[in-house]
Amino acid sequence: MSSTITGRLTIVHIYFPIRGHSFLPCDHDISLPRCLQGKQNSQVSKYKDVKFSEEQKVYVTCHDFIGGLLSDDFKLYNALPTMSVYDKMIPIKKKKLEDLAKTVHYVSDDCNDFYSKMLLWPTSHPYQIYVTFKQVLSKMAQLLSIQADRNRLTKPYLPPMNYLQVLTLNSNKILSTQGIAHPILECLELNHNHIHNVHDLHPEDLPRLRVIELRGNSLSSTLGIRLGMLESLYLASNSLERLEGLEQLVNLKTLHLRENPLTTLDGFSRSMKALRYVNIRGCQLESAQETMKLAVLPALEVLVVLGNPFAQQEDEEEEEDRYRLEVLTFLPRLKRLDKTAVGEEELEKTKEMRAEMEKSELQEDEDMP
Repeated sequence: MSSTITGRLTIVHIYFPIRGHSFLPCDHDISLPRCLQGKQNSQVSKYKDVKFSEEQKVYVTCHDFIGGLLSDDFKLYNALPTMSVYDKMIPIKKKKLEDLAKTVHYVSDDCNDFYSKMLLWPTSHPYQIYVTFKQVLSKMAQLLSIQADRNRLTKPYLPPMNYLQVLTLNSNKILSTQGIAHPILECLELNHNHIHNVHDLHPEDLPRLRVIELRGNSLSSTLGIRLGMLESLYLASNSLERLEGLEQLVNLKTLHLRENPLTTLDGFSRSMKALRYVNIRGCQLESAQETMKLAVLPALEVLVVLGNPFAQQEDEEEEEDRYRLEVLTFLPRLKRLDKTAVGEEELEKTKEMRAEMEKSELQEDEDMP
């Protein structure tokens, strides 16, 4: 009725058809009001058709039957509010308007204007959601952990939070890493967003950050990750073609580069003295000789190379042995290669292969004029 009093609607019709859930005896009373089922003492109105109109703002017209000719008019005893609850149009989800648009061609002509206005209703924008998210969290200064996965955030920025230790913003629409500055943050997850470059991750803003996850983004380079305290870096399923700036990651222990279009392993540095685990599975390395570039890592113990062209396994066991022996020839300190621990027998074979390689190199030097 408030909608007719305020002029938003001209007529509101309410129908009350009463019937059972089905025509079986056991289901006759499922949809009936509780008082009709004998469970309450109140009475049910006999009227099945109720109409409110703009012309009779304080009256209700009631019919015994839907579309009946005889009617009774009742005047409201208490006045209804004439002012809107909200002073502006509250945005709704775009999907709801899309669903409404599918029903418009079923609407009668006299209601077209109303539905046309409804289809122009403002919809929720990612920025509006972001502002609300930021405003709410800014009042929770003592949070230790924030998980806001699977939303429509486009920015990771929040006011610095002095107690925040874990921030996960996976599967949003974040485009940049700018604006992240929390003094004791230890774990940052930005997986499956739309990040192309890493910007403004400064040690002074994130002095205790230990773990960064950037899986499933669109990074083409590792440039910009300058956090010396970082221990674990997850960059799987990006578009990495170059490894740059890694020399600053002096405390890094785990590096995931799985399923990137890397064709070379240039970029590793002797300064990465703590790196123990490297995963380059499913990259595009054509030759096992590329793994020789990992020999600068003094603490490297585990390497995963399956899925690279040089490590394509065939049915014959010697094919698997071949690429393993080639890698171990360059990296004899490995304790595990792919899923299998390095055995003594393999190490003995690699010693023989290294001796042959050294002998061959000496022979080539002697043959040179």
